Amino acid sequence: MADVKKVCVIGAGVSGLSAIKSCLEEGLRPTCYEQHDDLGGIWHYTEDPRPNQGAAMFKSVVSNISKSMLSYSDFPFPDDAPMYPTHERVLQYLRDYANHFNLLPHIRFGTQVIKVEEAKDHVTSGQWVVHTAGKHETFDAVILSNGSAFARPVNPDVPGHEIFQGVQLHSYQYRTNKPFEGKRVLIVGSGNTAFDLAVDVCRVATQVDLALLKGTWVLPRLHKKGTPVDEHAYRRVYTDIPASWLNGILKDFSNNRFDHDMYGVAGTAQPITQATPTINDDIGLCLASRRVVIKPQLVELFATSARFADGSTVNGVDAVIFATGYVNCCSFLDHELQADIRKLDVYKLVFPTKLAHHTLALVGAGQSNGPLFPLTELQSRWAARVFKGVRKLPDTNTMQGKAEAYKDILLATFGRLKPTTNNVVYRDDLAAEIGVKPNLLWLFLKDPLLAYMYYFGPAYPFHHRLVGPNRWKGAAAATKRAYYNTFSGVGTSFTPMDAGSVRLNTKMIFTCVIVGVMCALVIIAWL
Repeated sequence: MADVKKVCVIGAGVSGLSAIKSCLEEGLRPTCYEQHDDLGGIWHYTEDPRPNQGAAMFKSVVSNISKSMLSYSDFPFPDDAPMYPTHERVLQYLRDYANHFNLLPHIRFGTQVIKVEEAKDHVTSGQWVVHTAGKHETFDAVILSNGSAFARPVNPDVPGHEIFQGVQLHSYQYRTNKPFEGKRVLIVGSGNTAFDLAVDVCRVATQVDLALLKGTWVLPRLHKKGTPVDEHAYRRVYTDIPASWLNGILKDFSNNRFDHDMYGVAGTAQPITQATPTINDDIGLCLASRRVVIKPQLVELFATSARFADGSTVNGVDAVIFATGYVNCCSFLDHELQADIRKLDVYKLVFPTKLAHHTLALVGAGQSNGPLFPLTELQSRWAARVFKGVRKLPDTNTMQGKAEAYKDILLATFGRLKPTTNNVVYRDDLAAEIGVKPNLLWLFLKDPLLAYMYYFGPAYPFHHRLVGPNRWKGAAAATKRAYYNTFSGVGTSFTPMDAGSVRLNTKMIFTCVIVGVMCALVIIAWL
């Protein structure tokens, strides 16, 4: 593969911004095409859906991930940001990120990509031709970071939808609950969006019926003493605990809020193997007060009513909102390559396996059960290192074999192909590919407290700037301060502690001693 210098980045959302920065870090020349007039992607709220936009925010959205877990690896949220930022605050964070790293000069706003095709000499050069309105430009590599996982909304072909007299819309079209005041509303879906909509709409509607496509397990944002649940859930130590144990723990935790079987919400899948957990703080009370009623799968619509899988019907339905997700779709790609991506013939969800040159990468095209900002950033860093030629990929057969094994796991787990990963495991896998995954023994010898926090504490994004290429000198301090930064925006009475103010408590000392003894025994045995 020839040296890559010019890289086309498509989309200036969460994935695209990290892609631009990663290319700049490796000395590449990125040009980002953004079809809209501002950055932010789905975090850019508008009163009306923007043209060609897939997933979009509605007005009351608050992040499901706390700020220290959500951030990029070398740019923490500021102290005054809320523990769980609103969509406005996340957009401001993305703008600050772009300004801090001087990314805006590399973005061409208001420029829609129409087609991406192989250059005439692609076989030898690996180059691509990117077509925009009336123009085309040749690039050495392309990063698809345009939210391809959220490109085309799925509107189920429910029998009777053509005769239904009420309002029908997809969740991407929803903005506020005002149009549904005094209405009876049916919401179809099982994920975060469906539950968030049910809570939002039931505040003004006479009744909300939530037709589940499948069951789920609901987790609150806040854990004991108001600590973020994600800082408890996403830790490396849990990756070494049997899944059966974790499933039991998560079920008990979910059922402590409300009994999922009794309330008709429980999924058939185990919590660990569920694609993404449903995060919602209010649905339990809404169900208990019957402002929201759980229904089984929707099977048919009539003029003003709906029938469900158990034979029950609901009359007087005024509106149906489909929170039924999106499908992967990159309409500007060659048909054959687009088909490969849909079939998940993609190595570690980033590199299509059947290309002669690894000069096209997907960033942000998958789903995860945890924070996406640091995940897409690692995908971008890996792509940039591969483009630069300092990281090599396996041969085609090896990559295709691993892609097939991954698909077998998905089929066995979910019964269908869906690009999803275990967040912490996948991030560490990408970090190892880049060369930024810390060695735990080395970390323990250098800084026992940091090693303890790395393995037993929350899997903060800053961990992947501790070592390796493009490491950040502030990563260790950011890791030690992250917990306090998380709480710094909760109230004025809280004073964040300095980076050096974390102290080893008894639990930490005991754990470090045990780990140290184990490491010493391993070294002695090796010698």
